[in-house]
Amino acid sequence: GQGMVLVVDKRSVRVEVPNGANLLFGSFSVQVWVKPKSWSDGEGYQREPGWPVILCKSRSWADGFGIYGSPPNTVHAYINEWNKCDVSASIELNKWSCLVMTYEFKPEGGVLHLFVNGKLAARRDGLPPMRKNDAPLVIGSTQWGDMGWYAFHGSIGPVTFWSRALKEAEVGQMAGCRVVKGEDVVLNLELNETNSVEASDLSSSASNGKYMDSLTPVNRSQLPFDDDCMLPWENMSSKGSANIAGWNTRILLLGLGSCLVLVFGVRRLLKAT
Repeated sequence: GQGMVLVVDKRSVRVEVPNGANLLFGSFSVQVWVKPKSWSDGEGYQREPGWPVILCKSRSWADGFGIYGSPPNTVHAYINEWNKCDVSASIELNKWSCLVMTYEFKPEGGVLHLFVNGKLAARRDGLPPMRKNDAPLVIGSTQWGDMGWYAFHGSIGPVTFWSRALKEAEVGQMAGCRVVKGEDVVLNLELNETNSVEASDLSSSASNGKYMDSLTPVNRSQLPFDDDCMLPWENMSSKGSANIAGWNTRILLLGLGSCLVLVFGVRRLLKAT
């Protein structure tokens, strides 16, 4: 599957991941690689022009979350309401960009971040809790309509979800690495299959998606591949992988460290007496 990504070259192409417990979170992060060709509707990609969707999990524009674009070169990340609870940044056309969206629920108001290529591009505080829904996660468009509305025009690489909001230092840590691991990863799609109906989820959730053409699952080999063999996350493989440890692991390590300090302290005390 090396050198393969999802290419949306017509409005009916997308990947759908069924709704599941792994996608019903209060706080979360998502990383996605994108190479947009256009944010406009000059070639008939969107059901309504100008709002191409990279990914979304929503029954309408008033619940869930998503990442979408707008002309000439802006990308937006939102929860609940696409034009009221969003942040935005600029990215280049015809060039790969790594986007990371994080949302952290807080009783006093949630915090939404958007990172571009490992750097914080936008932040918004005081947001409401995310309105959950039973919609599938859709990559490349929405699931509305018979052909998929608001389709993205370009290429989409790996998509990874975490069940918590990553810290800024963690996003920077993984920016130069191909593989991101961690117990909080709840979805990990490489989107590089060459002969399969399914987009394999490499996380422990095993929540495979399906390659779609219109409303029908299709074999991946029937869909177009990207013509750019220079995929940045594959070229970064020599830099190793970022292991974003989960909170349980951190608590365990802190506990072990405290125990070791206590043991050495007691031993020194006994020697002194």
